[in-house]
Amino acid sequence: MKMLLRGAESPERIKLMLKMTGIRSPEIIAAIYEHLQFGMREKHAAIKHSVEQQNLNRALNKLNEFAKDYEELKALDWQHLNKLHHKSDVKNSSLEI
Repeated sequence: MKMLLRGAESPERIKLMLKMTGIRSPEIIAAIYEHLQFGMREKHAAIKHSVEQQNLNRALNKLNEFAKDYEELKALDWQHLNKLHHKSDVKNSSLEI
């Protein structure tokens, strides 16, 4: 499942994901911004920045996997916080009786 949408990602989000994934090639990074921020097709972004399309695709897949894992982590954190909040509510309500 694709988590990242062509032309719909902010530069700040892309920068943070790049930092977390270790993608370092300036040409690949430029092509990623063209695709994710500005909406250029992968093929055209690869050509514009003189990178192999399969290398760009591999980098985008890596970013997408990171985004997927991060969203799963946020969901787990949210569930955990809700459980803690619920326990706190139950504990406080028993004190009020």
